[in-house]
Amino acid sequence: MAKYLNAIDRGLAAYDPAVLEARVDAWAAQIADAAAQDTTKPFTTAYHVESVATLRGYFAPRAAFVQSWLACRRDGGADADGDRHAWCDDCDDGNPARYPGATETCDGVDQDCSLVADDVPMCGPCIDASFGGKSFAFCTTAATWTTALATCQGQGGTLAVPASPAEEAWVLATARAAILYGWWTGANDRTLAGSWVDAAGAPLSYLPWGALQPTGGANRRCVLLDPALAAWNDAPCDVVSPFVCQLP
Repeated sequence: MAKYLNAIDRGLAAYDPAVLEARVDAWAAQIADAAAQDTTKPFTTAYHVESVATLRGYFAPRAAFVQSWLACRRDGGADADGDRHAWCDDCDDGNPARYPGATETCDGVDQDCSLVADDVPMCGPCIDASFGGKSFAFCTTAATWTTALATCQGQGGTLAVPASPAEEAWVLATARAAILYGWWTGANDRTLAGSWVDAAGAPLSYLPWGALQPTGGANRRCVLLDPALAAWNDAPCDVVSPFVCQLP
């Protein structure tokens, strides 16, 4: 661990937020006119400006976080929830029931901070939950899109596709509590490129894509819900990921 922390120290010493901010400013100035005049870009000019500002504002807070994390790892840090684990070791320092080594209780929450909820044999491969009168199963065993669909169909359902911002927010929160990876949805354009449909082939009107998504291409025909980015992105259908079923 000491070698790892020392390596981070060396990297942090070369990480100068002011220099990186100046580089972003120079880069943004160089492409500003082209970005504004490009009528084929898959995003608005306002979104571009906002994204540049977000990138610029990332560097200093990140450096401060890494510095505080290093201090916590070396000297100990605050334990806000009193579970005897400092914040830099705890996946949720506001919840005393979640800490490394805690017992999983099969409730869709990652109690033991392993990054996967209910990852013990007694819990089974899927977490049942409901929202808005609909039943869902969050299955943490990674599978390809077609295998995931078959698994959902074997339970009498199909791969889920969030149909509204409220449902999307709930699915994201539930998925994030279980495992912070991309989750397969039923959205796809496997039949016709650019024509996004659900697993049964019905057209989709709600498409909350992430920035610069979908990227497109012959091998990116299925849609992952990314809890970290709170958005959709297209991906190769043979990628193995957890998945969300909608059940009868």
